[in-house]
Amino acid sequence: MFIDLIYKGNKVFSSAFKRSESITTLLSTIKQKEDLSTAVLLIEEGDDTTALFILENKLYALYCLEADHSRPLLFSDLFKKSCQYEAQVTLYQLSPVLFKCLLVLCQSHPSLIDNPTLTDLEQLLGKIKKQEQEAILVFKENKTIQLFYFLNGNVRDTYPEKQAEKTSSCKLKEQILEAGKQNKGLHIALFDKTDISAANDHDTAEQIILRATPTRDENDTHPPPDLKSPLLDKRQDPQQPSEKVSTEIQENRNQDKKSEEPSTSKKNETFPLWVKVLDGSRAGFLIRFSQEPVSLGRGNVSVRLNDPQVSRFHAELAWGKDGLFIRDNHSTNGIFVNDEPADRKALSLHDIIRLGDVRLKVVAGS
Repeated sequence: MFIDLIYKGNKVFSSAFKRSESITTLLSTIKQKEDLSTAVLLIEEGDDTTALFILENKLYALYCLEADHSRPLLFSDLFKKSCQYEAQVTLYQLSPVLFKCLLVLCQSHPSLIDNPTLTDLEQLLGKIKKQEQEAILVFKENKTIQLFYFLNGNVRDTYPEKQAEKTSSCKLKEQILEAGKQNKGLHIALFDKTDISAANDHDTAEQIILRATPTRDENDTHPPPDLKSPLLDKRQDPQQPSEKVSTEIQENRNQDKKSEEPSTSKKNETFPLWVKVLDGSRAGFLIRFSQEPVSLGRGNVSVRLNDPQVSRFHAELAWGKDGLFIRDNHSTNGIFVNDEPADRKALSLHDIIRLGDVRLKVVAGS
């Protein structure tokens, strides 16, 4: 079962959970102390194992893990349940890609191939490549499991990882074909439907956890996690005056440095460029710029993006001799500008940037 893949994650917390304790209080405490960008909390009680998926510090989905399959649960089931025995509670931080892969395995039905030949594998890889799919291949042999993650038709990652360094797409493809040559008892599952969804009661569960969270100390001067950006303000989108923007990053412009901008950069002579987040929980978020770069990702960055395919320090927006540009910070899934992959790209008005499944648009400032 894929629980072994969770065990290989970064264990950051483990504790015995007694019958007298409250699961809501425990979750509230963990959420305050740990980085829960993409994490799984395993609750193991006797032969029962429950996996609680946490995305961007919020409860997302809950599954009972059994020998060969998983069964969805509601958070209300967990909150009502009283442990018959002492349970072991362990928190694992996972990569965004593995986090999504595990949810896909829980939520989707695969196409199955038993004892595939080398020709079967070559045809399967060719189909994924031709259709530019996001897909997951699961190799099962006896009690071992290996995942291969595909993005835009190319194999990008494997879990568990074979080595510390990131393996190239060509090397991963060779691993897949080599497995077909050597393993006679191999079983393959292809997941080509990769949309994921939260538990039906995840919003209600989150409110229950919030009520169990102690109120903030008035003397605590540290900003809450969502306020780590330089300055936050409420404004309106200059292109859509009637639309209220929830939050905006803005930094005071350095007028002395502004006068040093090269005269050859015509795109910024008549208006500044802003970047607007179009998707996800940050939709409507407007980014203004000074001379300092603005970091994008899921970690301790200027703008946090709620998407499991976004790396912790995914990319940076900054100014250069060619004006506003974006550069990739060695992210797992890369950056795309107008659907074209890029490592560093100068940006123009109306350009569309994509990080994971989150789109951003270059707009005119005021």
